[in-house]
Amino acid sequence: MIITDAQRGKADYASMGMKTNHSSKHYKQKDGYAHAVDLRVKGRSELRNQLMTIYFKMMGFTTIRHVGTADHLHVQI
Repeated sequence: MIITDAQRGKADYASMGMKTNHSSKHYKQKDGYAHAVDLRVKGRSELRNQLMTIYFKMMGFTTIRHVGTADHLHVQI
């Protein structure tokens, strides 16, 4: 598994050419931790990606597969 992004700041969105997301779970939260990670899925089999999505959903995480800067699985608490 490759974690592509675990924590970011508001300036990171501009450097990626994206609008600033003021409510991103990637920002450090009140408890001191980021509540979201991005996991690379590019170059992985669809079966593997679907099983990984099911696994995180079973663990109670919200998962969204999308393309922001690249194809990835966004996993958040």
